[in-house]
Amino acid sequence: MEWLLNTEKAKGLGMITEKTLICAAARVGSRTEKIAAHYPHKMLVEDMGPPLHTVVVPGKLHFIEACVLVKFAGAPEEIAED
Repeated sequence: MEWLLNTEKAKGLGMITEKTLICAAARVGSRTEKIAAHYPHKMLVEDMGPPLHTVVVPGKLHFIEACVLVKFAGAPEEIAED
């Protein structure tokens, strides 16, 4: 997350904003998997634990995708209201 934010700051392309949804998954399929989704300032401090990690910056979400991220990944509820 730090790398993405630092790159955005250096390049200034507007690709990562304070309202960009960031999704992350760690150790998918294992007993210790973790999935989280939120805005950059929250994801910056999210402890995903040890690797392996995947980070996804989704485009426009279908309302069902947004609802699933809210329910299962802790995404802000407002993303399902748009």
